Amino acid sequence: MDHREPPLPFDPLGREAWRAQVERELRGAPYERLLVRLPWGDALDPLAVRADFPEDRPPLGSAALAPWARGLAADGSAGRFDLRALRTEPRPEDAAAAARRDLADGASSLLLRLGAGGVAVANAVELDRALEGVDLARVALAFEGLADDDATAGWLVELAARRGVDAGALRGSLGADPIGRLARDGALATSLDDALAALGATGARVRDALPGLDTAMADDGAWHDAGATEAQALGYAMATGLAYLRAFTAAGLDVDVAAGQIAFTLSLTGEMVVGIAKLRAARALWARIVEVAGGSPGAGAMTLHARTAERILTRRDPHVNILRNTAALFAALVGGANSALSVDFAHALGGSSALSRRLAQNTALVLALEGGLTRVSDPAGGSWTVETLTERLADAAWAELQAVERQGGVGAALVAGSVQEAIATARGARDERVRRRKEPITGVSEFPHLDEARVALDERPAAPAPTPPLGGERVTRLAPARIAEPFERLRDRSDAHLAATGLRPRVVLACLGTEADFTARATWSRAFFEAGGVKALGGGAHDGDAALVAEVVHQGADAAILCSSDAVYAERAEAAARALKERAGVKQLFLAGRPPADREAAYRAAGVDAFVYVGVDVVATLEAELARQGVRA
Repeated sequence: MDHREPPLPFDPLGREAWRAQVERELRGAPYERLLVRLPWGDALDPLAVRADFPEDRPPLGSAALAPWARGLAADGSAGRFDLRALRTEPRPEDAAAAARRDLADGASSLLLRLGAGGVAVANAVELDRALEGVDLARVALAFEGLADDDATAGWLVELAARRGVDAGALRGSLGADPIGRLARDGALATSLDDALAALGATGARVRDALPGLDTAMADDGAWHDAGATEAQALGYAMATGLAYLRAFTAAGLDVDVAAGQIAFTLSLTGEMVVGIAKLRAARALWARIVEVAGGSPGAGAMTLHARTAERILTRRDPHVNILRNTAALFAALVGGANSALSVDFAHALGGSSALSRRLAQNTALVLALEGGLTRVSDPAGGSWTVETLTERLADAAWAELQAVERQGGVGAALVAGSVQEAIATARGARDERVRRRKEPITGVSEFPHLDEARVALDERPAAPAPTPPLGGERVTRLAPARIAEPFERLRDRSDAHLAATGLRPRVVLACLGTEADFTARATWSRAFFEAGGVKALGGGAHDGDAALVAEVVHQGADAAILCSSDAVYAERAEAAARALKERAGVKQLFLAGRPPADREAAYRAAGVDAFVYVGVDVVATLEAELARQGVRA
């Protein structure tokens, strides 16, 4: 088949012509300001073209052909997309009732989290109760959080016999992930080597007794939720898959059979283009790994599950999570995931409601069915931004894979602590961007809503915290963290202060000049303070310093922020600062904007205590102000 691009019926504009047009639109600003800097050190060029793609490499194949970056099906995946529903209710009966509701509302498979934090199942009888009313021959089943992979496989065989169903008809994934479990929990009941050997034995059993199930799930969630970059998370997931491939072949499975026993779960954020590239790169990487391991050309086709990353979900303004989930699902569908989990917007709150559950499932169904995103194979293919990003992300993830392989594999690197160090570095860099609002979080660090209504959730019994097993392998645990937590902690302090005193911590917007002078900085300052629970009061125009002082006195706060343009500051800031400090009782005075070097000393001498501007550490500034206003930590 000839895959060469046909000639265009017109003369295309060259890259330089496009760039010249963009620079004209930028009105003198440098083109480089449009580059999107990516956490693993790369940059995304909005004008990527074929010439930017590595000259020594062809584009990433065609759909239904190795390396499958463009998907497994040449005709799209219509009718084959699997919407998965997660069930975590501790009581098996509750999990079963919720599962039946999910299936009736459009889900096509179930993911059961077992053990601590999930469904309490200890034998086949309890698993039967957790799946009561679920047609095992029709609904695919997947599991996570297993304490004993082999025992769960045995329960499934017994369950099939109890129901009179051919065990060979069961489909899905057992979800065994000892490396991911070690990373998340910090401990295994045995040594990692013994756990991998047991995994190999389980794989042989599953192949014979449950041929419709994958045994292992290489899930990047442990790495991703702890703060890994997309390149790190993808590289460690590939390294985990490679470790499982070795475990299965060591147990006597052929490479092709062993590769078929491994599925992958990848976490996606709201960065849609990065998410699409991540899924495409994952398939290309796995195809290469299986090829190097000696697999046949078809053995590297990956089973790929996608889910919205938990680290991007927020407890504040949680309805915005609907949009984050939509962006992640869009990437999953366009990137060609075999299945996806649509996350409830209330997930970070620890509960759900009938409305939140229905919204989660219908979001995916609208994109897949009404939006038609599954009708076209690799709809992003041919976009050189996506193609280039796929290639660069694959290269960066491959480098991460090689780094842990040089240490003896991802398990050995985890035991040695180098993975934890690398992720901690990445997490620290991201936290710094978040704290400075360079990585904005809508509804939290940007456009916060202090008076948001509490979301009504179903009552759910508290799940017990996981208890690390005694003995066995122990490592430093990769603790998950949502990126919004630094601001959410400040908001929690503000809420507690409101409950205790009847008032929130407050700051007055002391605006100078006309609305045209102060609106931009006043709006920015309101979001700055309210992101940390400090209520911003006032904000209107004032006829002179006397009126400004009267307004601040009326508001009854001892903190204020001057807001205006640099030109108005030069004329009025010093006099206004002195008036607020001497006549309005202001004890802490901020000024919005970075002062010119030749004016800062004069502003400080007049009474300005601190300057806030784009790039300042917002969290540190607000922590200090909350403490000054007597808000307890």
